[in-house]
Amino acid sequence: MGTLDATTSWVFNSPVELGLRSLCVLVELDPHRHDLQRLVLLDYLLVHSADVDGGPESIHPAVPQRGAEVLVRRAMLEPGLALYARRGLVSVTMDANGFSYGATDRGGCFLDSLRSRYVEALRSRASWIAASFGELETSEITRYVSSELDRWGGQFAEYRGSGRTP
Repeated sequence: MGTLDATTSWVFNSPVELGLRSLCVLVELDPHRHDLQRLVLLDYLLVHSADVDGGPESIHPAVPQRGAEVLVRRAMLEPGLALYARRGLVSVTMDANGFSYGATDRGGCFLDSLRSRYVEALRSRASWIAASFGELETSEITRYVSSELDRWGGQFAEYRGSGRTP
């Protein structure tokens, strides 16, 4: 093992990992399609599931100011989805509302072939996401996240009054 330096490529919160997490969510929500905004919100809830009352243990630690992750997450999620789409695991369509994403049959088969505790945890949280938030409109999820910001530590405070949503 060598030393880690600035050129080391990390997998944690990289497009590869975000794409995998979104693939887990898309497989659970299949056959429905989802836009990037919705997937960003669902990804936050997937990794910080304990922020939700009654939610399962979070996959990632509850670090202070973790809401700022949403700003970075969008920029990392889009190339992650593109990576998985190039491999035929995610489908991308464009219509009058913009791009939407869905799982392909190959995406589910790919996930079934992975064997690790981490992937099992992702799939479990994705199933919980589907049951808890799958039927809600994106605007309802956005309102829910916004209403919980103070309780979660105000991490998304920069969004308030800015006209942007997390």
